[in-house]
Amino acid sequence: MENKIKNIAGRFRFTFRGALTAILCVAVAIVLWLSVMWIAAPEYTKEIDVTRIVISGEDKLAQHGITYDPASFEESIEVSVQGSKTELYDLLRGSKEPYAVLDFGSVTKSGEHNVVIQFVMPDGIEIIEAPTHVTVNFNSK
Repeated sequence: MENKIKNIAGRFRFTFRGALTAILCVAVAIVLWLSVMWIAAPEYTKEIDVTRIVISGEDKLAQHGITYDPASFEESIEVSVQGSKTELYDLLRGSKEPYAVLDFGSVTKSGEHNVVIQFVMPDGIEIIEAPTHVTVNFNSK
């Protein structure tokens, strides 16, 4: 009987060590997975709509007696961006807001003009694909 108890105790110790080793391996695997996904994350690509559009050069338009028609261009511009999972999450959550700048300073007469779009993105976000120009209607006052 005493032999049986020692035999069972030996098996229990071996099983306990095996379970402890398995738990430790799972914990290490989770830590490695989290570090890859959040810290050294691979780059992800996402389509976003840039809804904040800043107009520059309105004072020069006024000097030439020209106004622009806001309805002639879209309220948002679709852009394909790339970044880490955390940077894209912050971008989509709204804590970091990209914007587009339309410079009307070079327009000197009314009519349809292609205006260059410059995008300003938060740190860690790279533009993969985006339009370079937008067509805007300009009218004489």
